[in-house]
Amino acid sequence: MNDTLVILWATENKDTFNKLIYLYAKNSMRNDWWKNIKIIIWGPSQQLINDEEVKNKIVELKNVGVEIEVCKWCSDSYNVTEKFEGIDVNPIYMGEPLTKYLKEDVKVMTF
Repeated sequence: MNDTLVILWATENKDTFNKLIYLYAKNSMRNDWWKNIKIIIWGPSQQLINDEEVKNKIVELKNVGVEIEVCKWCSDSYNVTEKFEGIDVNPIYMGEPLTKYLKEDVKVMTF
């Protein structure tokens, strides 16, 4: 059994991040609900890197072991690539990696 969860975060709704994605990912790592958690930041959600609270929570998630992946095409489009690089998240083109996750025995949650 693959014990990996991928969270595809596309909505720019801050409450969705704060009240669902952030809390679930953080508590999952703390309580060993999942061995691996990856959050893919894709589309409009990337604009929230401009919000200091959200940026700090992304760093906090990284610090508890959540892997953060960011779509480069989107980050370039929203002019936020450098902001992600500033927190040691290097955007990559995500079409192929996401397709791989979907074809493997990986659970994917979408927001």
